[in-house]
Amino acid sequence: MNFQKNLVPNAQKIEIDFTDDPITCNAGSVFLSQIAEALGLPTRVQRALKIKKRNRGATDSETIMSMIYSLAQGNGSLSDLDRLKADESQGTLLGL
Repeated sequence: MNFQKNLVPNAQKIEIDFTDDPITCNAGSVFLSQIAEALGLPTRVQRALKIKKRNRGATDSETIMSMIYSLAQGNGSLSDLDRLKADESQGTLLGL
């Protein structure tokens, strides 16, 4: 009896390999980012918020969108944004 075929009848073979390419475990945020872009959310947030006093660092919109992506991943505080910032691959995928 082939247990694997009975458990998952249409299972495909998965190959695991090592890479030096940058990857992320939070790529699901890309879907959220694409929806936000399609709705024009980053542009709307940027127009609606004028919090920053200086023209350096992340824009108001980038900060808010980062918070949204972070919370959507289950992070619960602003300090968790550091994890998002540290994940360069995810930042690239999200356009941050």
